Amino acid sequence: MIQVAPRAVRQIRSVARLHASGLTVPQFRALAFVRRHPDEGLTLLSEHLGVSLPAASALISRLVKAELVARTTNPAERRRILLVLTPTGLERLAESQAAVSAWWRERLAALQRADRIAIARAMELLDAVLVPAADPPTEERRA
Repeated sequence: MIQVAPRAVRQIRSVARLHASGLTVPQFRALAFVRRHPDEGLTLLSEHLGVSLPAASALISRLVKAELVARTTNPAERRRILLVLTPTGLERLAESQAAVSAWWRERLAALQRADRIAIARAMELLDAVLVPAADPPTEERRA
């Protein structure tokens, strides 16, 4: 895991960056988080990215300016900001994720069917270990 996971993540980032029309990795990760957690605020995003609240706010400001994220005020809590992807943000994220999926399909196609099944099963088991059912819904599954 310690050797393979970082290599896989670097490849995913490289392919995502290549097909994400100039998005940085933090921007890509922010868009993916906002899609998975619509109407959440900056606090959870900053925790997910491992950055300060001001850094997350600056990142979201850039994404808002690029019209990839919409920022609104929570009607129930005026001091809380809600984030949601715009149609353009959804499109850019989907393009990037499709490119990564195509890259993986191409890479894995060279393997025997039984090996692909074994890898898929191993990923399911690893996911189950990393994200137990008891985790709160705000926790995300990390690839």
